[in-house]
Amino acid sequence: MVAVVQDGVDRWLAKSPLERLAVRDDWHADRARVVREAEALRFLDGRVGPLRVPRLRFVDGALKVMGMELISAPAEPWKDALLAGRVDIPTAAAVGAGMAALHAFVAPESIAGPDGEELFEVLRIDPYYRTTAVRVPALSVALERLMRDTAGAATAGRALVHGDLNPKNVLVGGPQPVLLDWEICHAGDPAFDLGMITAHLLLKASRHDRDGAATLLDAARAVWAAYDAHDGLADPGLAVRHAGGIMAARLFGKSPVDYLVSAVERDRALFVSELALTCGERSIDGLLEASGAGLSSDSAA
Repeated sequence: MVAVVQDGVDRWLAKSPLERLAVRDDWHADRARVVREAEALRFLDGRVGPLRVPRLRFVDGALKVMGMELISAPAEPWKDALLAGRVDIPTAAAVGAGMAALHAFVAPESIAGPDGEELFEVLRIDPYYRTTAVRVPALSVALERLMRDTAGAATAGRALVHGDLNPKNVLVGGPQPVLLDWEICHAGDPAFDLGMITAHLLLKASRHDRDGAATLLDAARAVWAAYDAHDGLADPGLAVRHAGGIMAARLFGKSPVDYLVSAVERDRALFVSELALTCGERSIDGLLEASGAGLSSDSAA
């Protein structure tokens, strides 16, 4: 729950998370995650690479509420701009560069540790990968392997990971893009973030035929190019597989996307998902080329 607070001439946001998430499935998470988000905002202090981050005003762990900076208009979620056909390549590049800067941080003690791992399990691994593996048995072997490899990558380092890096959480329209929603920030596998933003761009591309999808595929290329240019730490093959796993999860998991409404669109997304999930050694350029070829009514039929 988020509310705008008017304090004289000052305006800011109050945020308190829900214990039961607003989806059809039964999905609960500890409301103390607001403290984790507050620690991330405190640590980043307004910026990560070229991306702005809201500044923290206060946090009350007992009441499970925090106050943070209100980003003034003009600003809209990048998701809305993308769905409306406004694909800005510099925004994609900024997201890639900001993600690389984030992953270069060693997670501070206030964020690292088993609580973050448990929250990532509750809010991502179980409702995304494990649920999808049960609902789509044909993908279960690939998803089980992905879960094992994710755990291994997380224990190999302490990279600071956002955990919910998707276009809904990026505000555009101002001088710099703004990255929101740090509740799942933890020390973990940086490939998850890269896979998530890629998955959401490919899911939106699935609404179109090959020609209509071209600019969204270009945005995905720009994210990866900027991430690589800024020495991003994510394993590329694992990130490709995460993209496939997250696409499948947003089709069949506890939080399905709301904008793929036709069978053709969903079949396109599933085609790309399976391609990425089962061919993780493929380069991102190879995946996007194959995805573009597959994003046509004939190939998805």
